[in-house]
Amino acid sequence: MQQMKLVDKGKFKLEEVPTPEPRQGEVLLEIKRAGICGSDLHIYRGENPVIQAPVLLGHEAVGIVAETGSKVKSFKVGQRVAIIPYVACGKCIYCQSGHSNVCENLLAIGGMAENGAFAQYMVLPEDLVVDIPAKMSLEQAVLIEPTTVAVHAVKRAQNLLGRSVAILGAGTIGLLVLQVAKIYEVGEVLITDVVEEKLELAAKLGADLTVDVSKKDRLKLFDKEKKFGRFDVVFDCVVNAATIKLAFNLVKRAQKVVAVGTPSGEVAISFIHLICNELNLLGAYLYLKQDFLEARQLIEKGKVDVSPLISKEFPFADTAKAFQEIEESKGKLVKVILNMEEQASQTNR
Repeated sequence: MQQMKLVDKGKFKLEEVPTPEPRQGEVLLEIKRAGICGSDLHIYRGENPVIQAPVLLGHEAVGIVAETGSKVKSFKVGQRVAIIPYVACGKCIYCQSGHSNVCENLLAIGGMAENGAFAQYMVLPEDLVVDIPAKMSLEQAVLIEPTTVAVHAVKRAQNLLGRSVAILGAGTIGLLVLQVAKIYEVGEVLITDVVEEKLELAAKLGADLTVDVSKKDRLKLFDKEKKFGRFDVVFDCVVNAATIKLAFNLVKRAQKVVAVGTPSGEVAISFIHLICNELNLLGAYLYLKQDFLEARQLIEKGKVDVSPLISKEFPFADTAKAFQEIEESKGKLVKVILNMEEQASQTNR
């Protein structure tokens, strides 16, 4: 089979490797679509302090069961499935207490584990795949995983009914947090970004207020209208020094800031502001399997519309080009998907 490996910072290489074989309790998946995540970009740029090239990326993926190992009971050949891309040990105190997303021995597929989805095939335990509803397209199914991140983040905030919400960052996760929060019948929702096209999309998806934080005059106007400090919950879907500072300015005293984004390095925060305003600063990391199943249902029922988030699709062979175009777009692209079937058809000609 072929796989597209990140062999160095900003450099992919198409490799020929043996097709893996499923063992007991495992399924062999023929990958059909894979999404490019912000965390993939961090690794691509060499910004991730833990995961560095060479590495096989890809964790937002869907495919078809090509083969099953012995004792597989839940899936059959030809079934469409989405992958749950992290492996928890199931034995540590965190797994045992219902917090498998912070497992002591956690392995993330497409980074910390050996197998990633930027490949024609991959093997996974059957409990790390879920079926795709019949009416859901493969492209929509790719967005189950990032929608799950949003579901978990919103659950971390708790008690959102009627509460005002600010979302920093109108990328994939921010736009999904917006839609999931709306399901919980929140009050007014603000979303910020530095790209007008994303803010326009956010408005179409239900944001009540949008602010381009790259324009200082817009921020000053916002401040004069005394809208700072009025939000009950702030979701930081970027997480850098500027967004954390903004989050602390936007949130009401004694209320919540949920850090959802993955920073590319250490981020300084004002503990004086945190302490004196008695803020609740919460982290939201990955998700639980029930969150994944809930996200799938939200997309299936049309409560979360993922289709507008898909900006572009590239053939698998053009993975390097896809990453380059994302970088050159200066944030204008939201979700970019790799189409493995286009690569397969080219290979077979």
